[in-house]
Amino acid sequence: MKSFRVLTFLVLLLAGAIFVFAQPSKADSIFNLTKAIEQNPKDATAYYNRGLAYEDRGDYDRAIVDYTKAILLKPDYAEAYNARGTAYLEKSNYDEAIADHTKAILLKPDYTEAYYARGTTYLKKSNYDEAIADYTKVILLKPDYAEAYNARGMTYYGNRNNDLAIADYTKAILFKVDPLSRPKCCKNK
Repeated sequence: MKSFRVLTFLVLLLAGAIFVFAQPSKADSIFNLTKAIEQNPKDATAYYNRGLAYEDRGDYDRAIVDYTKAILLKPDYAEAYNARGTAYLEKSNYDEAIADHTKAILLKPDYTEAYYARGTTYLKKSNYDEAIADYTKVILLKPDYAEAYNARGMTYYGNRNNDLAIADYTKAILFKVDPLSRPKCCKNK
């Protein structure tokens, strides 16, 4: 029985190692997407995905370039506008971020991630009423979006409305979110 457990453990350990090493690196992803773009320079999705890869490694300038190219190729690409807005947010270019998130929302009115990201940008600018409105819209569209309750609670707290902050933090806890966590679109701030 003991040897079976040891063998099972070793098989699982080997499987985990294979899985980890089989994953492409960020550099590999960028290389492969660059090759795809060279083969089809009008592929908006390839530019968008490469932008995500650049953003994932913190290269916001290159991400913005790729998102912009994706938008030029596909002007109704709401996800590209939202991603570019998030890259602008990470660079503290708040007005550009708000403009892109707003465009994403105009293209896709039920786009919860765009409302959430725009709310976070408004929060960064201390525009609490606008942030609260966007987080509230997220909650209306997706009532179990725990991070939105947490972010709106942070906003209420920043606006010195402690009772509403506590109510939203309580909802976030019920949905299993750490009330001290930062909004997920704000990685480095």
